[in-house]
Order: sequence, then structure tokens, then C-alpha cells
Amino acid sequence: MKAFACLALLLWAALPSAALPISAELPRGQVVDRVTCAADAGQSYALYLPAGYTPERKWPIVYAFDSHGNGAEITRRLRAGAERWGWIVASSNTSSNLVPMQENFDGMRALWADTHARFALDDRRVYALGFSGLVRFAVTLALSAPGSLAGVIGANGGWPLGQTPAKQHDLPFFFTVGETDFAWYELHDLEEKLAAAGLPHRLEVFAGSHQWPPEELFTRAVAWMELHALRRGLRAKDPALIEELWNEDLARARAFETAGRLAAAHELFAALGRDFAGLRDTAEATEAAARIAGSAAWQSEREARLARDRRDREYLEKVPRLFQAAPGHPSPDHLSELLTALEIPRLQRKAKSDPDPEERLSAERVLYAVYIQTGLYLPREYNRLGQFDRSILFLQVAAEIDPDVPHIPYRLATTYARKGNRRRALDYLELSVEKGWDDLEAVESEPAFDAFRKNEHYRRIVEQLRRKLSAGPR
Repeated sequence: MKAFACLALLLWAALPSAALPISAELPRGQVVDRVTCAADAGQSYALYLPAGYTPERKWPIVYAFDSHGNGAEITRRLRAGAERWGWIVASSNTSSNLVPMQENFDGMRALWADTHARFALDDRRVYALGFSGLVRFAVTLALSAPGSLAGVIGANGGWPLGQTPAKQHDLPFFFTVGETDFAWYELHDLEEKLAAAGLPHRLEVFAGSHQWPPEELFTRAVAWMELHALRRGLRAKDPALIEELWNEDLARARAFETAGRLAAAHELFAALGRDFAGLRDTAEATEAAARIAGSAAWQSEREARLARDRRDREYLEKVPRLFQAAPGHPSPDHLSELLTALEIPRLQRKAKSDPDPEERLSAERVLYAVYIQTGLYLPREYNRLGQFDRSILFLQVAAEIDPDVPHIPYRLATTYARKGNRRRALDYLELSVEKGWDDLEAVESEPAFDAFRKNEHYRRIVEQLRRKLSAGPR
């Protein structure tokens, strides 16, 4: 309990002495999109209470944080696992990857206080879940008060920057990555570091990019945490449950091997050996992992994967130098030169038509890594510095990588507006609406557009956006 007192102190959580009476009115077995914190009306969370919830016993809880405050979306994806294993879900509606981290600590403080006032919680089994950059926040919560969290679920994000996993961290960590995610390389590196530190972990790959993983992976994450609760004596030993979890993962590993997915099969068999050691006999899994590792097919696949990863990492190490060399006042020719230096046309052809599916995925991953830098992080930084021409250059690179999304022309519109080029700003704003931009509130509250609110072209674009929104989805 000392660790939890430490976490409560860290979050400045002054807990009321009795449960709030309105807790009895909250429905069970369904997602509640918004519960407003009683002590802080500016904070709210989406909630899931298992159908069998009763205050007569204590329940595990997971606090979830999306990078854009989509609390209800996370909660819906967690619902099946939470119901199966009897977890409460409280997912912040205000969390963000774009605000000072202190604001997310404030949100956690409010959620902690409110849920502890309303519900019967098992303080030995408090978990955190984050998406993207807020995985780092969730891990920071755990490392700030060692032993305070029973585990962290990381959806497509990793360890806090500048911190290396070490044995003393002893934090069960289940994390996911999409097979075309720009975070692929970072998270596979993290897996090696976690293994080297001897920390309990599981990395699961899914078909997708930098997005929420499918519901089944969240359900699997909760089950994995249940297994480690068994290992650590946080729930009563249950041989039948151990067998159930063992058989589910064993069936998946066998299916991978049957389908010829030897890397996935080897990794899962090896994970079974680690996760169930001391709970049951794991010889079947460890022998299967050894058998696959000794096969010529796996050796060949592994060599090809290592060579591909080396090549991709060399490319990604070169990219920041190319960014740094970009001129402060680029001309139109500089865009073509930068695209060629970054090998964007070659990578696009490869991602579309290379006969090797692993090579196509590789090209998509590195393109996405360039895209996320040129479409988000670099423009944000150069706009902050007032270097609008460089920001525009990088956004144009992002537009070449993915010409169909609306947010790149929208960012070009705001950047041109900050630069004082009204015509280009309005042209790009109109283009963003044509491509699907639908955030009218963002347009009307954007300070960069204040100078031409009364401009006829601007008003026509806003009216076009209003008509699209009023018509609704087609």
C-alpha cells in the first residue's frame, strides 16, 4: 500500500472519505461516454463497469489515455476484455499528446480521485493504458512511483524518451505496433531492451499503421495482465485459468507455424515459455521455438529480415541530415531535389508494386516515418521559430507522400496565413475542404485566419464547409 500512497501523493489526490452516492446510478455492462469528475468539472472520462459490478468486492481498474482524448473509443475497444476479466475502465476525455504533460497529470489526478470516491477498487491492481505518445506518459506514471501500477498497456508507443528499461523497473508491459507504423523500429528496439533487462513484456504486431489496434488485441492485453497477476500473487491461483490462457496462445502459435509465418510463431512460442514459466510445464513451447529456430527456412527468413532492417535503419539515420540541409528560403526546385534525395518516388513505387510483401511493408514504414516528420513535427517546430518557408517545404514533401489527406493542405493553409500570403492560404484551405476537412470549429477559431475573416473567398469556403456538415455523411 505504500506505493499507492506515493502515487496518490504524486497526483495530489485528496480522496473523499465516502463513495459518491451517484455511483449507484451509473449503468453496468455498457459504455458511458462521459462521467464528469465531481471535484473538477473540467475533467471527464468514459466509463465501463462490468455487468456484475458490485461494491461488495474490490475490482481492478485501467486508466486509459488517448493522444486526442477519444475516451469513449478506447473504452469500447476495451469493453470485451474488461467484461471477460472483470475490469473497470476509466478513459480520459481530455488527454492529449499536444499539451504540456502536466495537464495529463492533472487529468490523472482527477480520474484517480473520482473513481476512488465512486467505486470499490483493488489498489493492488491498477493499470494504465496509453496510445502513441501517451504510452510514455503511462510508463512515466508507473516509474514515478515504483510498484504503484500493476502493469502498462502501450498501444503503438514506447518508453519515456531518455530512459532505458532496467531490472529495477519490474513493470509488466504489453505493447502493440502496426506492421506499417513509423514506430516499428523504435518498438522492436524496445523489445530487445526489455528482454535484456529481464522485464516481463509482450509485443504484438497487427495489420495496420499508427492507429488503435483491434479489439481482440486489447482483450489479449487484459488477459496477459491477468496472467501476470497470477504470477505475482495479485489474484488467487487458478489452474483452470492458466490452462485456458495457455491453450489460447498455444493455438495461435501453432496456427502461425502452419501458415508459414515462422517469425511470428517463433516469437509467440518463446513468449509462452517466458510467461508461463513456474505456472505450468512449458516444454512444448520452448521445444517448438527451438525447432523453428533450427530450421533452414527460419534462418533464411531471419537473415533477410535482419538485412532489410539494417538497410532501413541506415536510410532513417540519413533522413535527419537531409532535413537539416534543407535551405531556409527554398525555391520551387528545392522540393524536387529534396524528394529525390529522400528517394520518395522510388519508395512509393516499391510500396505499391514490389513482388515481395515484406519489402512493400518496409517501404510503407519508412515512408510513414518521413511523412510523420514532414507533415507534423518539423512544420510545428519551424512555425514556432517563424521559419515558415521551411515549414511549407516539409509540408509539401508530406503532400507528395500522401496527397489525399485533408490535414496537410489545412496545415499549409495555416502556415501560409501566418506568413501573410492570403491567396495561397485560402487556396489550400479550400483544397483541404475538398479533400474532406470537416473541423469547422478549428477553422473559425484559428488565429492565423483572423486577418481575412471578412474576405469573400474565406466566407465562401466556410459556407461550403457548413453545407457539407449539414448534409451529413453520404
